[in-house]
Amino acid sequence: MINVKAQSPDWSVNASDYANSMVVVGALKIAGQELADPDDIVAAFVDGEVRGVAQPTLQDDGRYLAIMLIYSNGNIEEISFKVYVNTSGEEVDIAATLLFEADALIGDALRPYLWSDVILNDGAELLSFELQGQEESTRIEDSLISITMPFDTDLSSVVPVANLSEGASLLIGGQVQTSGSSIDATELVELQVLSEDEQKTTEFTLSVSLGDTVIEVTSAPTDILLSKSTILENQPAGTEVGTLAAIDDNQSAGHSYDLVSGEGATHNGLFVIDGNSLKTFTVFDYEMDSVYSIRLKVTDEDGESFEKVIQIEVLNLDDVVTGLAEEVGLQLFPNPVADVLNLKFNARNVGQVTTEFFSLAGNRVTGRINIKRSNSVERQYDLRGLPSGIYIIRLEMDRRVVIKKFRVLR
Repeated sequence: MINVKAQSPDWSVNASDYANSMVVVGALKIAGQELADPDDIVAAFVDGEVRGVAQPTLQDDGRYLAIMLIYSNGNIEEISFKVYVNTSGEEVDIAATLLFEADALIGDALRPYLWSDVILNDGAELLSFELQGQEESTRIEDSLISITMPFDTDLSSVVPVANLSEGASLLIGGQVQTSGSSIDATELVELQVLSEDEQKTTEFTLSVSLGDTVIEVTSAPTDILLSKSTILENQPAGTEVGTLAAIDDNQSAGHSYDLVSGEGATHNGLFVIDGNSLKTFTVFDYEMDSVYSIRLKVTDEDGESFEKVIQIEVLNLDDVVTGLAEEVGLQLFPNPVADVLNLKFNARNVGQVTTEFFSLAGNRVTGRINIKRSNSVERQYDLRGLPSGIYIIRLEMDRRVVIKKFRVLR
């Protein structure tokens, strides 16, 4: 008997034929097993036409992930996938499809998309949770799990029994908990439920008591986070600046936010809080002022509070001149970029030029860079310090502005 392995498929795509692209970062999971062969291949198809090809590579955490660029000249196209399994020579159809969306990024190194031959469950529910030998029923309130154990229990070695959504995993300390394994519950334990498709997680804190002794879980918030601290000028009153969140060991969902007096509260009257949303109370003009200071207070359900001064920056990004990019022959390449971004344009008639880089949310990620006047300009920017994502480069040429979008891909 002679075993012959099939030749790998000739899947390829010419990126120059397409105007748009999206990125999928994922792992290959066939017959319930995650593949770990760099000679495996995954390909994307639209109506039988190859639109993207990738092979998995070994990551620092020991996982094999494929980074696929998928190309299109339109939008809302249904993308199907096939995987070539090197060890068997088989071509396997992937069960789920995606819709093409220009510049979209699906999956990342921490939470990759899974190419699977079966539909994976997206549920991440904790249906029940117990410790072997517990005295009373488990109490689950919001994200806090409370359990009472007999007074002579060794809390450094207790065995959890969890009922989860189909296919979901229980993670403790970032590691998947296997059936029958013990945990140390002498202090608060952080739990996560990860859905089978690895796209959703829910978080819980486990508090275990011996008899009448309960581990104390109350504490004050330690920080206030604002999702975005910039806003474009000339936006109407009531425009959202960003959403507020608290860092609190209690994991409480009952936080309230207020603008309060004190140091740094100079411009409190120009803003208003609606639930957990910080909104404007007026129209801002970049030419009048560009930085505003407010003082925020967060209070949890126990009455514990924390205060913080935050600065809001007004961006002058709305003076875009139509056709200026074409006028100066602006080129930005490569796009996507991994390390060094090249900028090229004709600056003969535009005078002084400055460049700035922003995240898609409007946060400035580099300082302001001046370019000396010359007929032709070529510049290189080292972007190795930026994480993967979509960014904006803003060029100001004698108070005329050009904005271009590009992607950093690791």
